[in-house]
Amino acid sequence: METKIIEETLEMVISKNLVALNLDEIQQEMKKSIEENDGIKKVELSLQNVAEIDSLGINLIVGLYKTLSSKDIDFAVINTNRSIKTLFSLFKLSSYFNIS
Repeated sequence: METKIIEETLEMVISKNLVALNLDEIQQEMKKSIEENDGIKKVELSLQNVAEIDSLGINLIVGLYKTLSSKDIDFAVINTNRSIKTLFSLFKLSSYFNIS
């Protein structure tokens, strides 16, 4: 996972599919990035390199959203492909956070 900070926004670029096999590693990297960047106001999860998300991947994203919300940090999912946008629409996730 690659991270970069622009102003007070932490962008996390996921480089692997969000499927059960990869989730432990991705979750640890996300947690570490958030802890190391205290004072951020927003987290953007970039899925430009993600082609597949399973139900556990959806749970990871929802859990990240809930964790950030409890800390008053805005959250958005960016750079999604059409099939992932459709998946997020099925789960009505756009009512909780921005998806682009």
